Amino acid sequence: MSSPQPVTPVVDQVLRRWPVTVHAVHPYASVYQVTADEGLFCLKPVRKSQSRLYFMRRVQEHIRAKGFSQIGYLLPTAQGDVAAWRDDLAWTLSEWVTGRELSYRDAAEVARGAAVLAQFHRAAADFPVRATDRFASSNLGKWPAKVAARCGELLTAARLAGRRDGPDGFDRLLAGQATLLVEHARRSLLTLNESSYGQRARARGTTTPVCHGDPAAHNFILGPDGGIRLIDLNSLRADLPCVDLWKLLHRMGFSCGWDRRAIWRVLEAYQAIRPLDLTETTVLLGLLWFPEKQWRLVYNAGRHLGRRRPPDEAGGTPAAAWPVTTTPPPETLQDELELAAGALAAKERCLRQLEDQLTS
Repeated sequence: MSSPQPVTPVVDQVLRRWPVTVHAVHPYASVYQVTADEGLFCLKPVRKSQSRLYFMRRVQEHIRAKGFSQIGYLLPTAQGDVAAWRDDLAWTLSEWVTGRELSYRDAAEVARGAAVLAQFHRAAADFPVRATDRFASSNLGKWPAKVAARCGELLTAARLAGRRDGPDGFDRLLAGQATLLVEHARRSLLTLNESSYGQRARARGTTTPVCHGDPAAHNFILGPDGGIRLIDLNSLRADLPCVDLWKLLHRMGFSCGWDRRAIWRVLEAYQAIRPLDLTETTVLLGLLWFPEKQWRLVYNAGRHLGRRRPPDEAGGTPAAAWPVTTTPPPETLQDELELAAGALAAKERCLRQLEDQLTS
C-alpha cells in the first residue's frame, strides 16, 4: 500500500456525505482505504444505477436479519442513502476487511470459503420480491441460452481458425482443440436442457434466490483470526446459487489441475451446509462442462484483433466487432490457451467422475 495521500477535492466532497471523521486516505488498487475515528473503511467508485444499489442494500439487510455477518456491509450516508453520487458516478463506503485472499491451490481454504458461500446462499434464499422489482440484475433462467450462444461463437471461431493461413499460434492452438471443444459444448447443452432450470425460474413466486455473482478468490478474505468473509456486493444477482458454485469450482479447477478429490472436498463442504437438489446438481454439471475458459480467451483475442464476432452455427449474420482492448497482451492469451488446452482431458475425467458421484 502506498503512503497516505492528500484527499482530492472529489474524494473530500464525497466522504463528507458520511458521518465519519477522516484522518487519511490511501489509494489501494481501484478503491481507497479511509482511516477515520470510527474505523477503517473502503471507499469505492462504481458505475451502478440507483435501483441496482438499492437492490444491493436490500439484500445485505435481508441476510443480516437472517444472521449472516461474514460480509463487508455497505454503510448508509448521513442522509440514509446507499451511495453518494457525483458526476454520474456512485461512491459506496463499506467496512474495510483486513486479510488476504484465498488460494485456489489450497483445497482446505477453498472448502472453508465454500462453506461461507453456502451460508450466504442459505441466508439469501427467500429474498422477497417486490411488485416494483424489475430485476435488471437477474440471470435467473438465462444460462441455457447464454451458454448456447457462447458455444456457438466458440465452435465457429475454432472452425474459422482452422481455415486461416499464417503463423498465428493462437489460431493453431484453438483449431487443435476443436474436437474436444465440440464434445464439451455438446455435453454442456445436453445436460442443461435436461435440467428443470427454466421451470424453476418461471416458478419464482414471491421470493427469489440470490447469488454473490463474483465468488473469486479475491472476494473471500481470510482474516488474522482465521475467519473468512465475503466482500464486494457489486455483482449480486437473482439466480440459482449453483451458478456461484460453478464459478468457484471452475476457477479452482484450472489451478488444481482438475483434481477430483480437491473439487469434491469443496463440494462436500458446501453441501454440508446447503445441499443441492437435483435441478441445481444438473445445472451445475451442465455449466461445468461448458468450455468457458476457451470462450473467454476467444472473446479477448477478438477484442485485441478487432475481429467481428463469428456467426452462429446456423450461419447467421455476425454481430458487431468486439471492442478493441490492449490488455492482456496477445502472447499472454496464447499462453493461457495452451494451458487450457492441456487441461481439457483432465477436466473431462474429473467431470465424468463427479457426475457419477453426484448422481449416484
